[in-house]
Amino acid sequence: MEVEDGEKMQMLQVQVPSLRFPTVAAAVEAASPGTLIRVEQGHTETLLQPMIIDKAICICGPADNSAQLDGEGLIVAAGPNVDSVVLSRLRLRSTHGGAALLLAGGCSIERCEVDTGGQGVGVEV
Repeated sequence: MEVEDGEKMQMLQVQVPSLRFPTVAAAVEAASPGTLIRVEQGHTETLLQPMIIDKAICICGPADNSAQLDGEGLIVAAGPNVDSVVLSRLRLRSTHGGAALLLAGGCSIERCEVDTGGQGVGVEV
């Protein structure tokens, strides 16, 4: 990830769940640009409201894709630059038939599973 003036950002890593960040939503809210949020194997989280990501961060699940985020209108990723928001190895499950993931801006999705339960749109751009 790079900032607009071309300087490299220092990557800060946080683990979810942890004492400081029990949820992905808490880690995203507290994250500064350049943060890598590592989600542990088997972590499941129900989002009570859409998670809006509007800063350059990476949320990375485990290699087995066992970290899952559930909710209605799950994630809105709207990074200011190309590839500024990266979602990797996550299961995203929409519980009410809406879009599981709404992309508006610079976002990359790598090896994620998107499930709408047969209703609605998985990814809306």
